[in-house]
Amino acid sequence: MSAPRHEIVASFETTEWYAVYLAIAERDHQWRIHALYGTLERPAGHSAFHPLSRADFEQRMTAAQQAPGGSQAFIDQMLRRAYYYGVDVREVAQGKRAA
Repeated sequence: MSAPRHEIVASFETTEWYAVYLAIAERDHQWRIHALYGTLERPAGHSAFHPLSRADFEQRMTAAQQAPGGSQAFIDQMLRRAYYYGVDVREVAQGKRAA
C-alpha cells in the first residue's frame, strides 16, 4: 500500500478525516488488545473501544489548523499512522463520500 499524495488528501473534509481517524483508532485498539491478551479471551468489559467523539476530533483538528504549519503536520501524522496500521486512506474517504 502506498501513501496517498498530499494533493488528494488536502481536499478531504472533516467527515472524511474523522472516518480515517476512526479506522486508525480501531486498528490501534485491535493491536493493543492483541498486545495485552494475545490469543486469550479478554475479561468482559475490559479494554472497551472508546474513540474520540466527532466534536473532540473536530476541536483537535481546528487547533492544529490554527498553529503555524499545523494543517500539514496534522495531515502528515494521520497519513503516517494510517500507513503503519494498514489503513487505506483513499478507500475510507471514498466510502464516506459514497455514504
